[in-house]
Parts: sequence; structure tokens; C-alpha cells
Amino acid sequence: MAIPAGLAILACGVLIGCGGSSGSAPPSPKGISVAVAPSSFTMGVGSNYQFVATVTGTSNTAVQWQVNGMGGGAASAGIIDNAGLYIAPANIPAGPIEITAVAQADGVSKGSAAVTLTLTDPLGTASGQTITCPADPNITIGGTCYSVALSCAGIADFNASLWVNTPTTTPVGTVMLTSGGNGDGLYWNSFAFGSNVVNGLLQAGYITVQTSFGQNFTNTPAAGWVAGPGGIRRVACRYATLAKWVQDHINPSATAMCATGNSGGAALIGYALTHYGEESLFKMVEPTSGSPISRLDYSCECSQPDLPDPCHPSQLATQCAGLDNAEKFIDPAYTAPICSQAVRSHSTANSAQFLSDSALSPEATLAYPHTAVHFLWGGQDVSSAPVMGQLWQEAITQQLIPQSNAFACVADAPHPLADVRDGALQIVTDIVRYCH
Repeated sequence: MAIPAGLAILACGVLIGCGGSSGSAPPSPKGISVAVAPSSFTMGVGSNYQFVATVTGTSNTAVQWQVNGMGGGAASAGIIDNAGLYIAPANIPAGPIEITAVAQADGVSKGSAAVTLTLTDPLGTASGQTITCPADPNITIGGTCYSVALSCAGIADFNASLWVNTPTTTPVGTVMLTSGGNGDGLYWNSFAFGSNVVNGLLQAGYITVQTSFGQNFTNTPAAGWVAGPGGIRRVACRYATLAKWVQDHINPSATAMCATGNSGGAALIGYALTHYGEESLFKMVEPTSGSPISRLDYSCECSQPDLPDPCHPSQLATQCAGLDNAEKFIDPAYTAPICSQAVRSHSTANSAQFLSDSALSPEATLAYPHTAVHFLWGGQDVSSAPVMGQLWQEAITQQLIPQSNAFACVADAPHPLADVRDGALQIVTDIVRYCH
């Protein structure tokens, strides 16, 4: 029996397979939506950021991550892993960058975020106010203290403290001094001869600016400048932003802005130059006992061969940060203890993120035509800091002083370099020589 034409059309409307329609995408289940946070983000080339997708309307909250419509992304626009960790390309692409999360529940519903890339990691904002200085009998010249509220994109807001001392003569420059580790202690009391450095610089005519990455000179928050999540490179924005505030509010115009920092403080100087564009801010820097995490992948994965120690070329030294340092000074920057886990297991699961977070990531700025960079290491330092610091020192392509003069060793100095008198004297001597 023949089927009337109208019924045939109706049949094709309800039966799958009529008219070759089997290749079309199935309709999206009602009520599924996907949101990506943040909806837009500005970041430096080569840096990384953790995007988050929220799926509603279904019990299946899994998503597939894409960059410019390509699952997992590509080198030209950046890559993204299954958890939403995006690593930007080393160069700014010609077109826009869109991060997309597609709901696995239907393969159709999606949310997106726009990424803007800049040549250097963006600085944050800072606002300072005067506070009461701590009592200190070892500093011969009184000072002014500040609490500086720091806000950097992608990490929690943070308060740093500054103790500023001004010489009795017309200042010839300003020197930031940062201790090691998480940087929550003042320079003068973090080292046996730290006050010698401060007083020596004051007597030489420099404004001294001691940093403390805690709340009003306390160790709150306990993690100091490394408090995350966000990753080591991103939390270093706090120091770079603070340095810009010091330049704008403390350093008189037309005088040199310089810095020294030990170990973790040396790492902060490294990030300021390699990723935050502050080569034009600092006239001279002296990283001491570091930078200990020039290659974070080497420091955490602990699978690289030992290297000749720059102070004892006939001796080999490790590139591994060690478990204690990983737990105290690297893990707090992340949502999970990924560095200490890698130290234990030599896992390479987070290699891409570690490399992105390194001072010596592939796109790092290594030419400093306006800055003298002088490294100082201790002859008794048995940590990885000297060899890791030398990786950065040897990678520098241009600076104000010849590379052959760019480092020195203090024979009797341990890792806390200003714990010996001649180490403290060498820091002052170097700054007076090059900071002008």
C-alpha cells in the first residue's frame, strides 16, 4: 500500500537516517552550560595560567580544553593540558587567542576566555602607607617604615613591609636589600653581618630599603613572597611590583636604583630582570648565593648531572634544590606539592610548567644593556645555589660590565653570604663600585 506524500514527509521528520542527516551533530541536552574563569586574562609570553571550567546542567562536569579551536592547543598559540593549565607561546601570535572548554556531556556546549599576551609579565599595582618601624639598636641612622599593599593578577593580594634609611649626605642611589628563603625577614637581622651591609651602604651615601614579605614585619602570611597558588614566576610579581613602587616613591630622580638579595632574594632579582622587564629600572644588581632556581625543572626533578662549582671548579655540585627547600620555598607557590613530589620520584609530569616558571625559560630576557649584574657566591656554600646561579650568569648575553668580571667568590662564606664579615664587606664594595 502506498504511503501518502504528507505522511512520508512526516516520517522523515521523526525517523533518524532520512535524507542523509545521520552525520549532523546531536542536539545539546537542555540546560547544559559551561563557564570559563577568568573570562579574560593578560599574561606574559611563555608564562602559564590555570583556567577553571564550571559545567552546570549535567552530572558529567568533564571538559575538553582547546586553544583557538584545537584540542590541547599548538605551539603557535599556546598549549593547554587536560586540567586547564595553559602555557603561552614564546612569541605573540598575529591573531587573537581564545581558550575554550567543551562539555564532554554533549560535545557541543562550551565556554571561552580571551587571552592577551604581552612581551613581559605584567606588573601589579601598589599602594603604600607609613607604619611604625621595629626597634633596632644595630642601625645607626633612623628610618621610615611602610606597609605596601600589592595586587598582582592571578594571585592573592599581599602586604609587604619596607624599612627605609636615608644617609645624612645627599643620596647617590637607592639599594633594595632582600633576605633569603621566603623573604619575610629584614636583611639586617637575617645575617650575622647584615647590619654591616646596611650601615656600610648608608655611610657610602645610599638610601637603603630593606624588604620584608610579611604583614608589618611579622611572618604573616608564613609563606612570605612564595605564598600561592599561582606558581613561582607569578608570585615573583610581588617583588617586581614593589621595586617599581620604591623607584617611584623612595628613589630620588636621577639617582641609581640597585638591589641585592640572597638565595630566594637573588631569585626575585632574576625574575624581575628575565620576566618583568625591570632591566630598565635597575642600574646594578648583585644576586648573592643564587639564583638557586634558574631552572626550576632541574631544581625539582633532580635528574640533571652535577656541575663544576664556580668557586671550586675541580668539585662537582648538585643542581637539585633538595627536599627541605622544595617543601618550604617552592611547594607553597602551587596548589599541590609538585616540586617535593618530583624531588622524591624524579617525575617529569610537571616539566612543562616548571620550565615555564623558570627564570631561564625559553623566552627569558637575557640582554641587560643598562644594568650591571654581578654575582657573588660563597666558597663554603654546599647547596645547588652557586651552580644554578652560574647557569643564569653564563646565559646573559649583554650587560654593563664584562662577563669575565661578572662574578666573584668569598672563600669563607656559607650560603647566607653576609654571615661572614668579609662577605658583607664584599657586597658593600661591589655596590659602591657598580651602583652609580
